[in-house]
Amino acid sequence: MPTDPSPAQREALADVASALLSIARKLQSRGFQDPAIVHLTGMEVAVLQQVDRQPGISPREIAERLGLRSSNTSAALRGLQSKGFVTRTPDPNDRRGVCVHPTAAAEASTRRVRAEFAALMAEALDPALAPALAERLRGMDEALRYT
Repeated sequence: MPTDPSPAQREALADVASALLSIARKLQSRGFQDPAIVHLTGMEVAVLQQVDRQPGISPREIAERLGLRSSNTSAALRGLQSKGFVTRTPDPNDRRGVCVHPTAAAEASTRRVRAEFAALMAEALDPALAPALAERLRGMDEALRYT
């Protein structure tokens, strides 16, 4: 990817960011139809995504990946644990540390959320284009990591 975009490319890149923010706001404002989906805060969602991606991750690693203070990470983990979405187990390599794992309830809720997101996105995007777009967006997400 070029490091010095042209003025027109800079405008287009800014348009991409604006569109992503607008789409995210619309997805968040719609709410969920499935009453079995448990409401999570934005912070809880971000933390749970990290736990889903790497079961057994430490709270410190979560904080680093998300650019959070440890106190914010701890608060989100407490919320997720109280909702039955994560468990903490002793770290076998560090007696002082813990490993965080998703529960079956978290996995079930994530499936429900993803099903609703898929239905919403099918209204706005040709499903045949979704795999390539998802891959590109994951790459962008990874490139914009906090750390």
